[in-house]
Amino acid sequence: MKTTKIAILGFGTVGSGVYTVLQQNSELIRHRQLLDLSVKRVLVRDLLHGRNLALAPMETFTTDYADILADGEISIVVE
Repeated sequence: MKTTKIAILGFGTVGSGVYTVLQQNSELIRHRQLLDLSVKRVLVRDLLHGRNLALAPMETFTTDYADILADGEISIVVE
């Protein structure tokens, strides 16, 4: 099964909620939909003052949208 890489634009209430749901339900999604989803990048405005940044590894975050556009592995962008 191929892993589908995702980028999330924004990590406030909704973006961090999407991230959390994907992390908590990854096995269920894989089993029911035969889809392995992985969040590769998250776009944020500020790496120093984000309130939910502790939820994901720091290397996941970027402040530059071009990082997401240039990444050929990302096939889904969630806004």
